Amino acid sequence: MSHLFKPGFHLRASNEMILARFINSLGFSVVAIASSLYLRNIGLSDSQVGIIAGLASACIILSSPLIPILLEKFRPMNLYITSALLCSIIYTFMGSTTAAIVAIPLFFLSRVNISVWTNSSAIAFKSTTHTKREFTKAQGMASSLINLGWIIGPLIAGLSLATWGPNETFYVGSAIMILGTSTLLLYPINIPMKRRQKLDSSWIENVRFYLSNKALLKAYLFRTCVSIWWAFIFTFLPLLMVNEGYSLQQVGLATSVISVPLFLLEFKTVDLVKSWGYQRIFLGSYLLMTATMLLGVLSSSLMIFIIGLVIASLALAFLEPICELYLFDQVTPLEEEKAYAIYSTSDSIGGIVGRLGVGLLIGLLSIEFGYIFIGLFTSVAAFTALTLKGE
Repeated sequence: MSHLFKPGFHLRASNEMILARFINSLGFSVVAIASSLYLRNIGLSDSQVGIIAGLASACIILSSPLIPILLEKFRPMNLYITSALLCSIIYTFMGSTTAAIVAIPLFFLSRVNISVWTNSSAIAFKSTTHTKREFTKAQGMASSLINLGWIIGPLIAGLSLATWGPNETFYVGSAIMILGTSTLLLYPINIPMKRRQKLDSSWIENVRFYLSNKALLKAYLFRTCVSIWWAFIFTFLPLLMVNEGYSLQQVGLATSVISVPLFLLEFKTVDLVKSWGYQRIFLGSYLLMTATMLLGVLSSSLMIFIIGLVIASLALAFLEPICELYLFDQVTPLEEEKAYAIYSTSDSIGGIVGRLGVGLLIGLLSIEFGYIFIGLFTSVAAFTALTLKGE
């Protein structure tokens, strides 16, 4: 009887994954915008919100040794569907409580589950393409639509927060994620398992493999800086705006507008790698991000700084899809799972550094020192880009 619920058309596997990832990003962005306000709602201070969010990212690091084993032992598509459904269940439970003793462990659990989700999503998506050209084109389209989700999602979150509150907004995000996952349940994608002599079950050997490749270390740094940036945007910008007297709808609008350049440009920026090269793209992008943090230090107007963040999103429109392309260019198909599992922890490291570091600086000093802190990391990334000669 399940065929009665299927639409009368079928997408290519890569396009079906793009659709599912778009809808899931929409749901996750709703939750992301509400998370810091949710944690404040259960009694945490702004500084404590940053610290808890940073510790939650640390949970991902602790669970990361399991990721390559899971990706090689089970089908990445099945892991993606299962982890997406688990996310929606966890967020539903979080929405139903205001007790910190319950909410904080659930928040930690959600971060571990998201690690499985993001890793399986990337590997499964790449497996739906057959050539580098096809993957590059699909990656650009996927990145643009995912960022469309991060434009629409904050608007939905802002409306939901103003109408109901943080807890109910978790329900909204959870429902959207279930909708996104249902597209893959209606039309399952069969991706054959890779043939390999043995599983990469030794985390120490996987780390040694990664550390022995300088290009992979650079990819890690580049992605870490992107993660630090977004950790600041989605953890502290809503709190700063609320403290300045902005409404919750304006918070949602601001975070939405920041993502607009990514949606408009990402499907095109991947095509520029061949003509511009990695070095020029990475160097220009991180210099622009550094300049934006300097603007935050020098300007006393939060609105001017927000405008700077929107302009800096031009850099993110290049970095979001191209960091991953750069990583996959450095490894063979059989090395992808173990390389990506370690590379993906850069999101967690960036989350820890961005949330915990800025949170502590806000508590001990002021937000301006948080801007300087982020600017130092983007400066290091810019200097590292100078070493990519001929790339």
